[in-house]
This record gives sequence, C-alpha cells and structure tokens, in this order.
Amino acid sequence: MAFGRADAKDPKSAAVEVGWSSDWFVKAEYKGPKTFDYPKGWNAYLGHYRNENNWIGSIRITMRKGVLMADAPLEEGKDGLFRMRSEEADTEWIQFHDIVNGLAMRIKLSGEDLWRVLAP
Repeated sequence: MAFGRADAKDPKSAAVEVGWSSDWFVKAEYKGPKTFDYPKGWNAYLGHYRNENNWIGSIRITMRKGVLMADAPLEEGKDGLFRMRSEEADTEWIQFHDIVNGLAMRIKLSGEDLWRVLAP
C-alpha cells in the first residue's frame, strides 16, 4: 500500500490518500488532482503476465494516477524500455511485445519472457 500525506514534506501531516495496485482512494482533505493524463497506448499493457519458471513467476501491470506500475512505478525510456523505479539504482526493466487486438500478449522482464494470462 502507498499512502500520501497532506504535506509530502511533513511526515506528521495527515494521510489523505491510499493506493494499492490500480485502486486509489482519497479523503475529502485531499487537495491534488483527481484526473491524470497518460499515453492511451499504455492501456494495451495492463494485465497479468506469467512465466512458468519458479524464479520468475508472474507480474501484474496496473496503472495508478497516470503511472504504469509493476510492484513499483515504471518510467518509460527513449529506448522503448520501462524501468522499475522502486530505487534509483534499480536495474530491472520491462518491454511490451506482440500487441494483438489492442493488448500486449508478451512482456520481457529483464530478458525473461512472460505471457498474458488475464485481460485487465
């Protein structure tokens, strides 16, 4: 879960928002934007992807507040890769492939293939 405070610089200020996966809830005291722009092509990426390797497993691509998420925010690079930004030094990346009927059927997660198992 991710919480947002009324004053991001004050750790003692009241929590006014909470997010989990693509779900996002705000209290009446929330003063920020409530709609967010994002490239509409990103809708093709939302879903659940799986690899049968136990070390890889599965991952869900969601969107919250106009940001693609995969356990961590994804930041799009000029090279077509989305980098995970849980930490500044994170080296994990995702690339989306095989768009069919408006949905990505496969992703590469740091070089490993995962295939779509559920639509968003």
